Amino acid sequence: MTSTESADLDRLVEAYPHLEEKAIVDFINGFSVMSDHLDVKCKIANKGPSARLFDKLTGRSAKRQELIDRSVESSFVFIKEYVVSNEKRLAKNEHFLHQIMSGVSMISAKLQEVAGDTVTLRKNLNELADKVDGMEQSLSQRLDYYDLYNSAMAELKLALSVFAMEDPLFKPEQSLWMLLTRLKYGDFGLWLESSEGGSKHDKTVQAVMQALKNDCLRILAKLTGRSTHELVDRKALFTRLSTDDELLQDALCLVSGRDSNALESLILTINSGNVPSPDAELPYVFSSASIYQQMSCVFESGERHAASY
Repeated sequence: MTSTESADLDRLVEAYPHLEEKAIVDFINGFSVMSDHLDVKCKIANKGPSARLFDKLTGRSAKRQELIDRSVESSFVFIKEYVVSNEKRLAKNEHFLHQIMSGVSMISAKLQEVAGDTVTLRKNLNELADKVDGMEQSLSQRLDYYDLYNSAMAELKLALSVFAMEDPLFKPEQSLWMLLTRLKYGDFGLWLESSEGGSKHDKTVQAVMQALKNDCLRILAKLTGRSTHELVDRKALFTRLSTDDELLQDALCLVSGRDSNALESLILTINSGNVPSPDAELPYVFSSASIYQQMSCVFESGERHAASY
């Protein structure tokens, strides 16, 4: 990886930390579809944006592939070391830790069916599970409702400030999608779905979401030079949502696998090198208002950090 690519990656992960979390989760979940025999090579390093982005994050692509080729066991040592060495940063997201635990449990159950399961592999799995479980318990004790609210509002303020910058990496519509997915997978998304907070929670959520919409539309108008209701046709929108940069393609694909709305599916398609074939429900023209309306569907309840590749 060149120094320019490394700098771009550093800026990308700093602005959108959920990319690193989801790359690790998807990478671990990828082992759930491994072969029933441990001695068969698990060729996953070059499949999907999560693996490619994880390669770039660690800077050890060749070494990791060698470990995976040698055995599944060695690759778990690598994952465990990465999680432990980045504990402080990764422990900020409770749902990320939940998904790590889910992936580890799923693989552990799979290994029960595999002939030749080794003691060392079981030990590595248990160590990783214990480490993540400890991080998760510590985080859960710290985050009561009001702490979560304060953390969510701080995250919202920071994410909006990133969106308001004239980002040379992403086009404005892409930056909007990265903003919304960052909020979805962070403390803001946790707060939205909180069952605590009493009767005022729903009213507070409505007010905050309306303010978020207003801020996003104001910033989007400034970045694009378009008014809120100025129309954009399909072809122009496809161009606005696509990129030729492989790193940015991987980043956009990585957060676009839930099919929460028509534009999410479109972002995944056009940045995966495929030709879009919009269904009849996708409008022929959009405005900034309708783009936001579609993208904000990501906040609707549903599976979080699901493995998509």
